[in-house]
Amino acid sequence: MFKVIMLVKKKDRLTKDEFIALWQAHSQKVITFKDILRIKHYAKTLPLPADNSPATQRKTQAFTFDAMGELWYESKEAFIQARNSPADRLWRL
Repeated sequence: MFKVIMLVKKKDRLTKDEFIALWQAHSQKVITFKDILRIKHYAKTLPLPADNSPATQRKTQAFTFDAMGELWYESKEAFIQARNSPADRLWRL
């Protein structure tokens, strides 16, 4: 299994709600192209608000990004093939 982790920062001009809406739309695009791009699993993460910290949250260094995305592929070769495919260019538009 090969995993890609993306750390995302919002543009300063976006509000938090605008960024979340864009991240949700992007995530839907990833899901739409998941099979074509041979993505085995996709996960997205948004930081929890400070006042809503569950007991299971680990103490870590500050999360300085606004979101995180994770893509799993069968292999590094499958990832490279997907990135070089015509479909890869389509979903990025």
